[in-house]
Amino acid sequence: MDTLENLTHFFISNNLIGQLDNVLYLRKFKNLAAVNLFGNPFLNEGDYRFFIAAYFPKLMFLDSRILDQKTRKEASIKYHYVLEKMRLEELELHQADEARQRHEAELKLHRVLSFFCESSVDLYTYSLTLMFSFLLFLVQDAFVEFLNGSSLFKNMFKDDPKAQTLHCAPGVDSLIQTFEHQMGELCTQLFEMGLAEHKRRETEVKSFFSCQEKAVTDCQEKASQMLAKFNHEHKERTEEFQQLSDPEVRKVKIDHCNDEINRLCKNLMTLEFQLVSEMEEKIKTFDSSVSDMVRHFSETAQGMFSHCRHLEDDYYQKMQKVAAEILQTVAIDTRKEDLPDNVIMLFENRDAVMDALATAHDNHLLKINDRETQLTTGIRAWKEALIKGIQDEELKRNRTNISDIHRYMDNLREQLEELI
Repeated sequence: MDTLENLTHFFISNNLIGQLDNVLYLRKFKNLAAVNLFGNPFLNEGDYRFFIAAYFPKLMFLDSRILDQKTRKEASIKYHYVLEKMRLEELELHQADEARQRHEAELKLHRVLSFFCESSVDLYTYSLTLMFSFLLFLVQDAFVEFLNGSSLFKNMFKDDPKAQTLHCAPGVDSLIQTFEHQMGELCTQLFEMGLAEHKRRETEVKSFFSCQEKAVTDCQEKASQMLAKFNHEHKERTEEFQQLSDPEVRKVKIDHCNDEINRLCKNLMTLEFQLVSEMEEKIKTFDSSVSDMVRHFSETAQGMFSHCRHLEDDYYQKMQKVAAEILQTVAIDTRKEDLPDNVIMLFENRDAVMDALATAHDNHLLKINDRETQLTTGIRAWKEALIKGIQDEELKRNRTNISDIHRYMDNLREQLEELI
């Protein structure tokens, strides 16, 4: 059960739990709203309802009955000192867990640093990349990882078998440096824009969840007030008709009680449907806003990747001109002694040189296209998963609430039947 972090309902009635303290295990589930413990041996401990109310302050239902404020207040007074001690112990555990997570985060950062060092990467060039890449590793949704500086450029050239030989040719080194500088500046712009866009999306997501939480909380407060008022009046009605001896009068009073239960059910369902409608509108607005952000980011990124392809085309054309000059030099044996042997061997075959340049050009464009596809598909998949997750959770919440309402109404009717 440790993995069920979002557990909201736990029914374990008619089992063999002999010690009430064992139930404290459930405190780790912060979203727990309803627990059914009826029929377990520990129920012989008369104040178990106060015990549960004290140790589970956010619990709404116990054994299919609402935990009212009066019970909660008495429970908090009765278990005040024990609860305070437990809160301090849990706070210490929480602080220890946070310290452990910080330590693990540092280890992850050290691994990233170690990777760059062992890979002989220029740490000066990548100093900012390391810092931001680690942050992006934690949030996992900025989609511009390893785009800072010359990372994409180096990735384009790393699998080029004849690149080193070509780079030894005169005039090529300055072309490479210019190309790397231009690509680095462009990728850094994309990287910084990606971080800024990520921050905008993160702000929008936080704002949505804050509004969602407020809407649900407001609905719960209204429902609690409705239930508190009903429970007070229902108790008076049941006490009144229990004292009546006339069967006809009792029947009228019982029918009245059933009518009030039905009215409560209708009011609670209306409240829930109002919340559903409100959330549908909020999700629709949120979806539209996030979609606009994703579209803007994708289109801007695509424009930058298109510029990267233009830079590659320009580099390719200039390399063709340099290659043509070297081929002419090798062919007429002019200043041939100034060229390295491996360059001479490569440039003795014109077709081999031009094929090598064309293959490298195609590979470079492929790397740019792949990185563009990774970014655009990643951001779209993130948006779709986010909206679907929100819709699924809202549907689950709605179904759970409706089930709770019907279960509570059934319990009220059963109690009423027992009094007849």
